[in-house]
Amino acid sequence: MLGDLNNMDFLSPPVLLSAEDLDRQKLLDDWNGQLARVANAIAVQRGYLKTQEQGLRQLTRETRHPNVRAEVVYAIAEEAEKLEARFANRTKPHTNAIAAILGEIEKSGSDDRIARTIRRYAEETLDVLVSWLELVQNHRIEFLRIASEKGAARPVISTAEELERELASLAEDAG
Repeated sequence: MLGDLNNMDFLSPPVLLSAEDLDRQKLLDDWNGQLARVANAIAVQRGYLKTQEQGLRQLTRETRHPNVRAEVVYAIAEEAEKLEARFANRTKPHTNAIAAILGEIEKSGSDDRIARTIRRYAEETLDVLVSWLELVQNHRIEFLRIASEKGAARPVISTAEELERELASLAEDAG
């Protein structure tokens, strides 16, 4: 069982639509074909989120088993945090491009069906990204909670001030 817990290969980020997928001229050139393809891609992304959620719930249930040590659960939480950070950094240019598209639509004031469609699909794509990141964050927090219940709690550091306090505490303990 412990070997299974150390393998988080099932957890991978969704493949998002690109800014090119939401190009106005591309949509105009093949309206029905592009709409169907983009709608299908978003539906696949939503299904993928559901699969990821099920995998994380199963992993969370397994970490609650009495034979699973706190160190293993902490390691899982750390892996989830690393994956989340890598994905957020990797998709930043992508999300900036989609946000720029949304900004252009808003700035142009255009409210035709193509603008509404591009806006809706861009928002859906960003929602999939945010939903996946929230899913990983929520389970990472749950893993930390489970691990702290199993053994000595590690500090959860989320601000620079908390880090400074923790380092000062460690220095006092060592000195």
